[in-house]
Formats: sequence, structure tokens, C-alpha cells
Amino acid sequence: MVPSHCTEADLAALLDHSEAKYQRWLKRKGVPERDRRLNDLNPQNLQTAGRTHAYSEIYEDFLGRSARQRIKFYNRTASAAGCLEMFAAPRIETFRQLIMATVENGSKDLNERISRYLNSVGDLSPTLLQALLDQKLYDQLRSRILDIVNAELGVLEAEGKAALPALTPVEKAGPNRVAGIIGKLPKDAFFRIEAATAAFMAEFVPKMEREANKRGPVHDAELLRELVIHQFNLVARECMAVCVSVEEFEAELRSDIARFARYGLSQYPWLAEPMRQELDRGFALFVMGANPWAKIPEQDRASVWHVGAITGEALSHAALKLRAEGWKHVAEGGFSKANQTGAKEPSGDESTHNDAGPAANRTNPAKSDGKGRKRGPKPDHEAASLVADIVAREAPDGDWRSKLDVVCEALDTAEVPYPSRWRKRDKSCDGWAAYDEKANAVKAIEYRLEIAKQGKKVALETLS
Repeated sequence: MVPSHCTEADLAALLDHSEAKYQRWLKRKGVPERDRRLNDLNPQNLQTAGRTHAYSEIYEDFLGRSARQRIKFYNRTASAAGCLEMFAAPRIETFRQLIMATVENGSKDLNERISRYLNSVGDLSPTLLQALLDQKLYDQLRSRILDIVNAELGVLEAEGKAALPALTPVEKAGPNRVAGIIGKLPKDAFFRIEAATAAFMAEFVPKMEREANKRGPVHDAELLRELVIHQFNLVARECMAVCVSVEEFEAELRSDIARFARYGLSQYPWLAEPMRQELDRGFALFVMGANPWAKIPEQDRASVWHVGAITGEALSHAALKLRAEGWKHVAEGGFSKANQTGAKEPSGDESTHNDAGPAANRTNPAKSDGKGRKRGPKPDHEAASLVADIVAREAPDGDWRSKLDVVCEALDTAEVPYPSRWRKRDKSCDGWAAYDEKANAVKAIEYRLEIAKQGKKVALETLS
């Protein structure tokens, strides 16, 4: 994220913008999907208790999904604007209350739906009526949604606590913005990360399929820990090469490095909800520098799952080892600006944004050979690689065209830049999912998949 100072008017406008995007998603995706699932229950021959339970499951899934999507829009809006103030604790708390007010209304709507259904059935015993309309059921539903909201917002708040005190007056002033450490990585670094991840996953996925969901959440969290630490170390060591000093590297471990690693891990669709909570809570504890085992008895640590503790502790230990590597790098003459590969001192007239997003600034400056570059836009291999990953994730069978809406929504969630000319044709367009000409969206994705193939070929030739 590129930090900048936001006024109260800016903050209000950004919140309005993120809420508008959420309302549009709700109208186009969220509510229609909920109503479709509710209508699918009509022809089913369900008992009274079974139908009310199905209503509750659909509403809980809808409210949880809506809350996550709302927070994603908030995060994306704040990140795009570089407005770290939106992650400050008071702002996060206000946003939490806004979300939970919606959850409260949703639970009331569920209660009314179930009441109408029970009245239409008639001849039910008072005991059954009392059990099905027990207020505790709705309190528990709201509590479960609040757990999801707290886990998601906890990560954003932790990032705010870590980043806001570190902002310098120059960064707050805004004109001379400085790219984060991830934005300084050269293109080859992303190819190396991708190749190393693929090699690791080739062994990890079969192991996960053999062992996950069989020995309880503690063991599942320990499996997740292997993946988390591999990815965290991988990103951190690439970032070490472009840090100007060991102090910068140490600070970035709990900032951009943690954020980038966590985001990449969160994109795996096979992560079950409990492990997503473990992931989010673990990174939040790490970023805040909190003791993950505080107030947890020693005898319970190995047998009882405490959300985030295993991941948080593992990240802290990994960070200590990485810091030791950093200081060893200093002793070997590292962190010299003259030795950086891909990092450069930012000048006052540089821009760190363009239509292609931050990824467009990760490439090394071209060598001057007296010849001009071939005309036309330069392919963005990093964005193309991200498109390929998302397509593979959402359509593992390769038939992504039949799931175009899902793929476009995922591209927006991952903040993959959409073709800038779309905005010229449709002023209301602000993402992949918002563009109405689906044939053009298919062509745009096909083009990026082809670019990704070329990039992987180059990476393999470089590594071989």
C-alpha cells in the first residue's frame, strides 16, 4: 500500500465508495443467490424442524459471505487510495458496528420468515414453537458472524497499528509517494516465488489430502503452519534482497511481507472456514506482536485448538530466524544500495501508479541500447500470471468461460487491473464484473492467459 494522508472528507467519501460497491454486489450477487437457495427449498419434502434449520443455514451463509465481501471492498478501497487512516482502530470499530447492524437486521428477517412459515403450518405444539423461535438461536448466529467479522477486521486493524506510527511526514504529505517493499521486487522474484510454491505444493497437497480433517483442528492447524511458514520465508527472503537496511527488513516482516504472504494464502479455495480463521487470527497476532499463548494454560496448548495461536507462534519464530539471516547478510556486506537488484532511490518526479496498477512498476529499467522500444503496451506478466492462477483456481477443469462471472468477481477481489479502455466506453465500469460486454471480457482473459504462458516459459528457461 502506498500511504497518504486523508482528510475527514476523504475518509467519508472512501467509505461511501466502498459501501456503494458492496450494495451493488449485494443487489447483483448476494441477495439473488440467497433467494435462489430459499426458493430451491420449496419443492423439497422437509419436516418443520428441517426446513427452519435450512432457512437458518442459508441466512447464516449469506450474512457471513456478505460481511466478508463488505470488508474486502473496504480494504480494497482504502488500499487503492493509500489511506491507512481507514485501518485505525476507531474507524475499524465504527465499520464493525455498521456491519453488525446489518447482521442484526438479517437475523430479524430470518426470525420473521420462520415465524410466517410456522404460522402457515399450524397445529404445532407450544414446546416445538418455543424451541424453533428461541432467541438464543439468533443470538448464537449473530455471535458466529461477529467472530468472522472480528477475524477479518482484526487483520486490517493490526496493519493499521503497524503502519500508521511508521509514516514519515514526507509519506503523509502525499506528493512524493514511495512504493512498498513488494512493489520494489523485480519481475524475476515473482517467477521464483511462483516456481518454488509450485514445487512445494506438489508435495504438500497430497499430504494435506491424506491427513486433513481426520485428527482434529489442532493437527489441521499444524498442517497449515507448514504452508504458512514456507510462503512467509519465501517472500521474506526475496524482499531481503531489495531492502536498503536490515532495519527496513525487520520492519517489513510485520508489514508488507506479512500482508502479501497472508493475502496469497487466503486465495486457496480449499481452505476450510476454521483454517481461514486460524490464518487470519495468526497473522493478526503476529503483526501486533502479541503473545499467541497469553492466558492459555500450558496443559491445554497441545490438545485444545486456540484460534491463531499455532500460526502466530510459528510466524514469530520464523521472523526471529529471518532477522538473524538479515544480520548475517549485514556481516557479509549486504544491504548496500549499490548491490540492490531492482530497488532504486525514489525521485521526486516519479509516479508509482498507472493504469496497470503497482505491478507495472516492478520491472527493472530497460537497458539503453540507443534503440526505442517497440510501440504498443508492454505486456504485464505479473498481472497475467495472477489471472492464470485465479482461472486455474476457479475453473480447475479448464472450462472457465462457463464460470465467467465467478472468475471476474475473483479478479476484482484480487485487484487485478482491468483494461483501461473499458472505462472509456462505460463510465460506470470499475472492475471486471461490472463490464457488460462479456465477449470482450473473455478476449481480455484469453490474452492474459497467453501472456502468462509466455512468462512461465521464460521463467523455466531462466531456472534451468
